[in-house]
Amino acid sequence: MKLDENGNIQWQKIYGQGYFTSMQQTEDKGYIVGGHYRNISILKLDENGNIQWQKTYYSAGEPTYGFSSIQQTLDGGYIFAGKITYFTEDFDFNSYPWVVKLDASGNIQWQKAYECNPSEYFVISEANDIMQTPDKGYILAGKFKDGFLLLKLDANGNIQF
Repeated sequence: MKLDENGNIQWQKIYGQGYFTSMQQTEDKGYIVGGHYRNISILKLDENGNIQWQKTYYSAGEPTYGFSSIQQTLDGGYIFAGKITYFTEDFDFNSYPWVVKLDASGNIQWQKAYECNPSEYFVISEANDIMQTPDKGYILAGKFKDGFLLLKLDANGNIQF
């Protein structure tokens, strides 16, 4: 739903099942929207809420994927963050921060999962937000077990610190 400055509805749309957790206005006055139900869905909308393109990433199964945040990047593409979860035979699991870089059409350019401590069961870490830095790298914020996770990534998603 888009409202004007007085709170009047300019347009409203329904885009299928699931829920969206992140939205940003893009340089072209449209919107990039991301969320999930059984799959991760990214929609590129024009300024009137019409779908310009829609991509689905990763169906339900093993491992499972979660979505948290999406941002437009300086090159006109997009970066999104979330988590990837692996389950064991004993029903233990490990979740890791996961970042995916998309081009302007929503095609995957690269993706990375950041394993914080793969030898430990019940590692619960995830990316909650990501944004591009002036050096064309990224800053990733999330959680790790009971604490906070903050990673500085270069333009290709490699950890700088």
